[in-house]
Amino acid sequence: MSLQLRRNLLIILLVATVLFIWGNSCLSRAQSTKISDFVMNLLHIERDSAGTQVRPVRKAGHFTEFFALGGEFLLLFSLEKLSSRRRGLLLAFCGMFFPLVDETIQMFNDRSPEVRDVWIDIFGFSLGCLVAFLLLLLFRRIARKPKRSSPPAVSP
Repeated sequence: MSLQLRRNLLIILLVATVLFIWGNSCLSRAQSTKISDFVMNLLHIERDSAGTQVRPVRKAGHFTEFFALGGEFLLLFSLEKLSSRRRGLLLAFCGMFFPLVDETIQMFNDRSPEVRDVWIDIFGFSLGCLVAFLLLLLFRRIARKPKRSSPPAVSP
C-alpha cells in the first residue's frame, strides 16, 4: 500500500473519529443516557437505583474514544517527515486541543462539561499514542528482521 494511500486512509479515519466524538458531545443528556443504557445492556450491566453504574460506562467511553484518537494521530504523524520534537509537540497539542473542544461543545446543550472528563480524555489519548508507538516499533522490528535461510549442507 502506498504511503499516500495510507496517509489518506488515516486522515479519513481521524475525521470520522473526531466527528463521532464531537457528535456524541452534541447529544442532549437524554440521548446520551439512552446510548449509555444501550452499552450497559450490551455489557450486561444492571443499572442501580441511584444510576451510579452509568458513570463508569460514560468514563470508559471517553477513555476509549480518545485512546483510538491518540493512536490514529501517532500513526499519521509517524508517516510524516517530522523531527521527533515536532511530532511530540503536535501530539501534545492534539492531546489537549481535542478533549478541550469536546468538553466545550457540551456547554451549548443541557450537559455540563467536566474537568475530570478532560483528564480522562488526555490520559486515553496519551495511552493510545503509547500503545500505537510500541506496536509500530514491534512491526518495524519484525519487518527488518532478516529471514533465516537453512544452514548450509555439510559435505563429508
